[in-house]
Amino acid sequence: MSNRVVPFLLAALLGAGIGLFDRTQSEVQPAVLLLFACGFGLGFARPRDAWANGLVVGSGVPIVELVGRILKVPAPWHAAPGSSLFAFVPALLGAGAGALVRIALRR
Repeated sequence: MSNRVVPFLLAALLGAGIGLFDRTQSEVQPAVLLLFACGFGLGFARPRDAWANGLVVGSGVPIVELVGRILKVPAPWHAAPGSSLFAFVPALLGAGAGALVRIALRR
């Protein structure tokens, strides 16, 4: 398996895990913190692919939400459709921050 594929698979697994975690919680802050932290770690590890890793991690929450709605799995909260798309914000901010820290440490 290519060295470029492994971080994306890790990002997808982390995103799906965070999405499942978010689906069982009534508060959003733990999921936001996890999205930021995972995005930061992946952005720090591979600054060149930070934006893509942020998108992959952030996509876990809306995908799990969509699958949950399709399968009619009840959630502990009622959210407006599409509100889970805000998960991209902390994931991308974390990935960007991780990449910036890595670049700053190189100099």
